[in-house]
Amino acid sequence: MIASGGMGQHSPTEAEAMRQILAQMAVPPQAISLEDRSTSTYENIRYSMPILEELRPDTVLIVSDPLHLPRALMTARHFGLRAKGSGAAHPRGAWRLLLKQAAREALAYPTYAWRLRKAGVWGEAQDD
Repeated sequence: MIASGGMGQHSPTEAEAMRQILAQMAVPPQAISLEDRSTSTYENIRYSMPILEELRPDTVLIVSDPLHLPRALMTARHFGLRAKGSGAAHPRGAWRLLLKQAAREALAYPTYAWRLRKAGVWGEAQDD
C-alpha cells in the first residue's frame, strides 16, 4: 500500500495520517510505503511511480473520495498504470461538503484532462 499526500495546513502529512489509520486497521508496517511530498493529484501519482516501479504491480487500486476518483484514475492512466478505483464512504449529512467537492471536481476534471493530453507530461501541477 502506498499512502500518498504531503503536508496540508496542519500536521501530520496526509500520508502519515493514512499510515496511522492503516496501522489501526492492523495493516503490517512493512506493507505500507509513504509518499509524503505531493500537493496535488498529479504529484500523488508522479511521486508514487518509483515505489510502483519497484513493486511492479499488474494493476493498482486507488482509494479516494468518490467524487475525486475519476480524476485520480485519469491521472494514473496518463502515467501508464492499469488502475481501478474504490470510493471511500462519505459521512452522513455531509451534503455541504459533497456540493463543494462536486463543484471543485466539475472544474478540475476538464482542466486535468486538457493538461494531461497536452504534449505528454505537463510538468509540476500546483492546482489540485
